[in-house]
Amino acid sequence: SSTPAELAISAYTLENLEIGVYHALRGIARRLHDHETEVVAQQILEQEEDAAELVASRIDRALLV
Repeated sequence: SSTPAELAISAYTLENLEIGVYHALRGIARRLHDHETEVVAQQILEQEEDAAELVASRIDRALLV
């Protein structure tokens, strides 16, 4: 069974992996002049960055449990 700290760190890692994926997708879409995909990737990227910040703000609390 995973500890709260391990779960928080895993969630943070996953969010940052997703951030990397959407950065790459946005760049590829930009190079292919696919504006629609670029815009959607940017929107999702912003959501993922917000999620990563939220998880990061709660890691300290998870370490205390």
